[in-house]
Formats: sequence, C-alpha cells, structure tokens
Amino acid sequence: MPLTHAERRLVGALLAQAALALENSLLLADLYRQVEQHRLLEEYLERVFESAAAALLICDASGLVLRANQRAQALLAGEAGSIHGRRLGELVVLPESWPLLPERAAGVQVRIPGERERVGVLSVSTVELQPGQRDGRVVAMEDITQQLALEHKLAQQERMAALGRLAAGLAHEVNTPVTGIASYAQLLRELTPAHDPRASLVEKIEEQAFRVARIVTNLLELARPAGFERALVDLAAVAREEWLSVRSEAKRAGIQCLCRVPDTLPLRANRVQLELVVHNLLRNALQATPPGGQVEVEVWEENGTAVLEVRDTGPGIPEELRSAVFEPFVTTRAGQGGTGLGLAITQDIVRAHGGRIEVRPREPHGTVMHVELPREGEQHAHPHH
Repeated sequence: MPLTHAERRLVGALLAQAALALENSLLLADLYRQVEQHRLLEEYLERVFESAAAALLICDASGLVLRANQRAQALLAGEAGSIHGRRLGELVVLPESWPLLPERAAGVQVRIPGERERVGVLSVSTVELQPGQRDGRVVAMEDITQQLALEHKLAQQERMAALGRLAAGLAHEVNTPVTGIASYAQLLRELTPAHDPRASLVEKIEEQAFRVARIVTNLLELARPAGFERALVDLAAVAREEWLSVRSEAKRAGIQCLCRVPDTLPLRANRVQLELVVHNLLRNALQATPPGGQVEVEVWEENGTAVLEVRDTGPGIPEELRSAVFEPFVTTRAGQGGTGLGLAITQDIVRAHGGRIEVRPREPHGTVMHVELPREGEQHAHPHH
C-alpha cells in the first residue's frame, strides 16, 4: 500500500539520520587515521631526536633544559644524573655576552667542564613552545676535543716535516765546508809532531770537526724517508764518551758532572743518532744548571729495555711548557741562544728507534729527561714520512 504523507516524512527523517550517522562514521574514521598518523610522526620524530649523533637540547630562552636526547645526557652529565631542569650555563661555559640564549647562533666554541675538560661546538635555533611566540631554543652540540687534538697533531707533523726539509737543506749546504775543515784538521794533526805542545789542541780541533760532520750526516739521515742504518751499539760507551766531552766545560762552569753507567749495554741502533740524543740532553742540562749545581747521566737495563736518564738541578721546566717542550721552536731559553730544535730532533730520533722520551720533574728542583729504547731495535716508521 502506498505510504501516507506522515509515513514518507518519517522514512525521510530516518534516512537523513542514517546518512548523517554514516558521514559522522566516515569523519570519525578519518580522524582516527589522522590521530594514528600524528602518533606515528611523533614516534618517528622522537626516535630521530633520541638517536641523533649530535647532542640535542630543547630549552627556553633563559637556557632552562626542557628536553635532552641521550647523546646530550652522556656528553654533559654522564652518569651524574639527569640534566632536565638545569640551566645550560651550568653544563657548559657559554660566552659572557649571552645573558639569554640567542635566537640564532652557529659554530660557537664552548668548554665542557668535568674531570677531563672537553671542547664543544654549539649551534642555536628558535622553536615555538607557545603558538606564535619565539620562546624556545633548539641547541645542537658536538664534542670536537678529539678533532682539535688531531688537527694539532697534524699541524705538529707539518712543522716537523718542514723542520726535516730545513735540516736537510742546511746539512747539505754545511756538509762541504765542514768536511773540508775536518780534512784539513786531520792533515794538520799528521804534520804536527807528537811532542809539540800544540798537538793536543790540533787533535781536539780534528775531533770536534769530525763531530760536526757526524751531526750534519745525522741531520741528512733524519730527512731521508728510507730510514737509517742500524748496528750493535754500546749505549753505555756512548753515554760515557759524551760525558767525557762535556766534563771540562761543566768544570769551567762550576757544575759537578756525574756519570753512572754499566760496563756495557749493547742495543741495535744508529750510533751517530744515539750520540746526538745524549749530547742534546747533556747540553740542555748544562745550560739549565746554575754554578754549584749538578748534572747526572745514568744508564741501566730494565726488563729488556735500555734506559737513559739525564738529570739536572736547574730551575726546572714550567708546567705549562712541559707538554709542549718537544715541539719544534719551543724553548725555555728564548733570547739566550735557544732555538727549540734540540729536543724536537731528540724525540724524533727516539721514536724512530721505537722508544719513548718524557720529561719528569726532579725534587726539590730540576728536571729529569727519561729515555727508554728497545734493545732489539724495534723500528718505527719515520715520524716525518
């Protein structure tokens, strides 16, 4: 039977309600879908934030830390506790011109205090914590301590390479006249009768001339990438001979010079270079020791390693120079004839022999130069090459 007017209105109303319910259901499904997408996006951003290689912090304009990723926690606090709620200025040494964090900054170098002070590079950008307000900051930070150390090491190696080239050039230019002087001194000694009172002086001239020739040869060897020849060398004899060569100079300066070496201590090394090591250390010790002081050279064996120590009773090396004393052109005798090359060359020779050298304070005052050399002559790559 046909529907009445009232029944048609009722059916129409029911269909309208059904259509509205269907539309609401579709809208709700779309809303659920958008909420899920938003949740997934938040999780993704959270994973990116937490897994970032750089230390990331979200702060307010005053530097109060609101969020920090794991890298920031490890870099700035370690196991000491959470950095949430702390001021960024408490965690790193910020520039004094920053009462508030700037809206933008990039590549600002800061110090990170701690048991071992580190250096970081910091960048700042703006984020809205409240809609429409530029009241938040995103701070990204990286630890560049190791990078700076590598750059310093590279610069030092470049300086040492330049020193090698300089030494090679000087040695090449000096070699010819020095060889001539040594040859003429040898000829003069042969022409001087043994009973002539000048014979001992001529002999010393010849000895020192050939010594200079050996040092020049040594500088040339240092500049060669192929290394140097080695043979069985008696370190005790080398130390004794170098001590004898400076003993008269020490006596004239009023310095007591002592030598404590065994009868023999052989090792595989380059004799000319070992002579230069002992000579440089003794020369530095004598120059640092005032009249009435004492210089000692001692050699011994320890666990298959040859040990050489040269001690003085001078004023000692300032602590701020102790870590840099082996760098080229660093000297405690600036303006007094010191070039800062002796210890740099000495360290180069010791390392090339597979050994190590370090400076130690001597109580109550003075310096100890401690050298360890493998007796089997372990060869390392030349530091310059």
